[in-house]
Amino acid sequence: MTTENAPQMVRLTYVLPAKMRGRVFTVRRPASAAVIEAQVMAEAPVPAAPPAPRPAPVAEERPAPPPPPQAAAPAPRASAPRASVRTDVTNVGLDLGRSETRVYDGENLYTFPTMVGGPVATIRRGSAQLLDENLEQNLHIKLDGHEYSLGRYAMEQPFLFPVNEENIFQGELNKALVLTALGLLTRRSGQAGIPRYKVCLGLPVYLSRRPDYIDGALREWLGRHEFTFCGEPMAFDIVQIDTIPQPVGAVYAAILAGQVDYNPDESIGVIDPGHLTTDWVVVRLPNELTQYSGHTTAVAGYRLYEAVSSYLSEQMVPRINPMAVQESLISGVYKDNQGESITIPEPLIENLKEIMAQQIALTVKQSWRDLRIHRMLLVGGFGRILYPLLTKYPYFRDLQLAQDPRYFNVKGFFEYAIASPLRDGH
Repeated sequence: MTTENAPQMVRLTYVLPAKMRGRVFTVRRPASAAVIEAQVMAEAPVPAAPPAPRPAPVAEERPAPPPPPQAAAPAPRASAPRASVRTDVTNVGLDLGRSETRVYDGENLYTFPTMVGGPVATIRRGSAQLLDENLEQNLHIKLDGHEYSLGRYAMEQPFLFPVNEENIFQGELNKALVLTALGLLTRRSGQAGIPRYKVCLGLPVYLSRRPDYIDGALREWLGRHEFTFCGEPMAFDIVQIDTIPQPVGAVYAAILAGQVDYNPDESIGVIDPGHLTTDWVVVRLPNELTQYSGHTTAVAGYRLYEAVSSYLSEQMVPRINPMAVQESLISGVYKDNQGESITIPEPLIENLKEIMAQQIALTVKQSWRDLRIHRMLLVGGFGRILYPLLTKYPYFRDLQLAQDPRYFNVKGFFEYAIASPLRDGH
């Protein structure tokens, strides 16, 4: 990567796959670029200098078109390279989904249900090797004097704390999810010493528009973390966190997977139905056209979850298993903790899905009515459920379902982490 810094412009040349190689991007440095540093050094104010002249393009390069009038997508700040900067970091994509937490390092993808339970009172009987082999089923940490169980293990505890807040920065539970995800990656990858992580975190669209709030919230997640992970002491450093809107990650993943061809002149619309909200954005790389982005809480996987939970309560189910409810949305059958099966009436789910698909179709079409969309991409596990219904609407007849709808976002976050330079002091 090469950078040329000016007060308002950053010229980035990325090492990209063949379909995107040889391009030169010139992107504006937006105020919304949520890039957080672990250590901020005080600097004397420097008077603004006029922008540096753009170098003449070489024969193999294609000049980038002038940016559209809309705001540019979040882009990492560039730093001048220094010989003393350490580079022994692990790039990580992190997705704190409200139904599933995902972490990806380019080779390994680890996931667990986004559920947090109360303290774990256990006595180990058996070998530590057996526990490691089933680590994802036995996640628990001790953090700042508090103990939490996470994922499927939380379901075995008497106290279960619902993680249903759209703001992923509120409360200690989200910090517990972050450290558990990185702790799982650390343990599984067998890293020695004190690992150093450079993270790209996906944000809900509405939250990505609040850079000042994000800066303050993420500073508490940076630096050295020492805690107890699954009964063993653990420590690592989070040296840098970059953020992008969650649906934008799907665009990077789609291009690198070959599902979407890179073209800087084309606009890509992305719809991401999630557990608590449905987000949509329009991207014309390397810019995000923020005027055509939005979100709604009316269409979300949680609406289906509520409908099934209400039905199960009517059937006198005493303690509803959230994971079993999620699985019943696809299978149509709920299996309780004793192994008994309850069939979910098909009209209950299908009617609600049709209403939600109609809500997306009408809302997103209205948001994009003044813009030519060249390609449309649908991501998310809930998006896969709604895809057959959405394509019935003429406006969405060319809608593409992501090749890996459940994990495209987090894989795109990882690619963005690689492209983001490691800043000075690390």
